[in-house]
Amino acid sequence: MKNPLRILHSIVTVAMLSCTTDDGNLIEVNADFSSNVNEITEGGSIIFSDVSSGSPISWNWSFDGGTPSSSNSQNPVIVYATPGVYDVSLTVSNSDTEDTETKAGYITVTEESLPTSPPFAGTSFVDPDILTENDPTEFIELISTGQGSRTMFDRRVNDWVTVNAHLFEASFTESRTIEIQVNPEFDFNSAEEDAEKYATVIGRLPAVLLKDVETVWIHKGEQPFGGGNNNLLIHTDQGVIYENDNVLEEIFIHESAHTSLDSEHASAPAWIEAQNNDPVFSSTYAQENSDTEDIAESFLLYIAVRYRSDRISESLKNTIEAAIPNRIQYFENQSFDMTPLE
Repeated sequence: MKNPLRILHSIVTVAMLSCTTDDGNLIEVNADFSSNVNEITEGGSIIFSDVSSGSPISWNWSFDGGTPSSSNSQNPVIVYATPGVYDVSLTVSNSDTEDTETKAGYITVTEESLPTSPPFAGTSFVDPDILTENDPTEFIELISTGQGSRTMFDRRVNDWVTVNAHLFEASFTESRTIEIQVNPEFDFNSAEEDAEKYATVIGRLPAVLLKDVETVWIHKGEQPFGGGNNNLLIHTDQGVIYENDNVLEEIFIHESAHTSLDSEHASAPAWIEAQNNDPVFSSTYAQENSDTEDIAESFLLYIAVRYRSDRISESLKNTIEAAIPNRIQYFENQSFDMTPLE
């Protein structure tokens, strides 16, 4: 229970130039104030509002524990950095009178509590606007190179298959090329259409996520996408589902992190230290698969708070930064090539 407010109220009439009503009476000011909140966590801010009567023309605030500790503004904004219970005082005056009101124990500042469990089940669905179809792509052109024998992984049979695949060379900026291999269950026109569609999406990913991508495999089916093996794996019926959920780009961020980041970073001593220093994992999926999914689950959130903070809510940003601050800083310290996000 909050401490009861002790309101100390005094009115001091001062001899000043007369400011009277029509019948010659002095106008008395009565100090009073309110705030948008009375309880916050450390580091938060409070908006104070003067609600005094008597048409005051000057204000003198005092904020125990606040920054700034005093103000002459009518409606100041004050930051409280340290937990505690604090008094607030306001003195107002007009040309006739002065009045002071002090509210003891008016503000309660609590410690910011650290999360104790992962905030998300999985991170690919936390926000659909981290990367969208309206973002620029580094994809330049697609050239058919005919058909040829290729061995690809197919989740429908959960095994490797060797097929006479449709082959396309996708060109991106910085002279980057990726061979897109499409299962011959597609006719040529459909294969070309899907190859170009997904190359365009892949071109929206930050450059660091494409550095180890050499091939893309495309099959029909409603199986999850995959990453690793210098490759991105696509099942087109599942791709439609991702598109309808507006998370196609977010899924590619996750899978390409497997392809281009896991081998170098998942076992890095500094990454392990970041894991140990953060209060929780980003998701239960990352926690249950800490050796294989933590990088991919965390990197999308890094992009969200560092490069797309204007697209996510303040509460989501705060949740992410409270859960994995050291992982975010680890990614920041790598000086990754984040083109075209930068």
